Amino acid sequence: NLRLAEFRLDWLTWALAASLLFAAMTIFVRMATDGGIGGEVATVVVLVVSGSLFFVSSLLSRSSFRVEKKHVGLMIGAIAFAAVGNAANFISYQLAPNLAYAIAIDNGRIIILYVAGLLMYAERLHRVKVFGIALTFVGVLLLS
Repeated sequence: NLRLAEFRLDWLTWALAASLLFAAMTIFVRMATDGGIGGEVATVVVLVVSGSLFFVSSLLSRSSFRVEKKHVGLMIGAIAFAAVGNAANFISYQLAPNLAYAIAIDNGRIIILYVAGLLMYAERLHRVKVFGIALTFVGVLLLS
């Protein structure tokens, strides 16, 4: 009998799972938008239903919904960015000639996140990583 506390996966396993699941979600959204559902509607449906499932799961696991005052502004910002960012993503899935183009450009955020990691966390500048990010940026430019 496996308990949730014993079910611990490392970050890479979770990232790979997220990659596969988001790829499937992206394909399903594109199929729905090709079938006539607007990107904005797909965004609302996916976010409301998935958010509701997370809410119910949190209730069942008795998670606390308490947000400290010092985090309220961060949560408001995250909600705003998530709402607009997800809508932009779903609309790009609808309009892109190939889903890979939209995803590659969206994943250009690696540049911003790497710089943020250097400025905010204990990450150190590595030539090989910078080269890899530069290659990613060039690839994004070639796709756009």
